[in-house]
Amino acid sequence: MQSTLERFGRIDICVIGPGANWNPEDLQHLESEKSFADIAQEVLPVYHLMPLLLKEMSQNNGGRIIGISSNMDIPSPAYSYNVAKSARTQALLQSVPQAWKVGVTINVIAPGPVEPFEGFEEAKTYCSDSSVRQARQRVTPQDIAQAVAYLCSDDAKYISGCVLPFRF
Repeated sequence: MQSTLERFGRIDICVIGPGANWNPEDLQHLESEKSFADIAQEVLPVYHLMPLLLKEMSQNNGGRIIGISSNMDIPSPAYSYNVAKSARTQALLQSVPQAWKVGVTINVIAPGPVEPFEGFEEAKTYCSDSSVRQARQRVTPQDIAQAVAYLCSDDAKYISGCVLPFRF
């Protein structure tokens, strides 16, 4: 946050990116140390950033906080990953009423699996050619970026507490 404030003088938007590791264990093979680490990686950024962001954004008459989580309607086979993502979503949603009082919206983008682009050329094509984007068979980073852009736009200034799920 300090680097952003030094460079731009204010913070209007914060996207809290994904954090948990991929520990594909089922409940019978749960390793508690890894599970606790998953929860910490998902929730601690929210706990650390929220007080600082709300203070800064309230001084600027508002802002946008967007968390990237996961669509729990299509849970992964990894128990601790699912619990960690659910904890992140709830940590963000529980802060909506207080944030709204100071003009800050908080929303969650909840994709299922997101396939990475295979390279820069593929990413450019998805960004510039709507026919390619419309014909896709998977959720892409471009879909996530467009959702973030919308939630940060003036068109979404009254949307707060939304969990935006993606399907594949």
